[in-house]
Amino acid sequence: MPTNIELIHENSSRIATLMERSDNIQRDIADRNEPRILEVANRAHGLEVRISVLEERIAELKKGTEEGDRKQWTVVVAGIAAVLSLIVNLVILFIKK
Repeated sequence: MPTNIELIHENSSRIATLMERSDNIQRDIADRNEPRILEVANRAHGLEVRISVLEERIAELKKGTEEGDRKQWTVVVAGIAAVLSLIVNLVILFIKK
């Protein structure tokens, strides 16, 4: 029957072997997945660039919409002023007769 010390040494040896195997498995997994991780990182960067471009385009569209709104109100105000001017001129014309 083995002594406690012998059992401890045997278990220590088994633990060391298992830890070494675990380290090897972790390295293998990292080595196999590294190209995939790099590919995902590159794709993520590409998406970030696309998002930035889209954000800029959206900002430009917003500016264009705001300018269009301003121009539209300018035309509406000018139209109202023209109609009022016409009405005032007609009233003055009828008053003078």
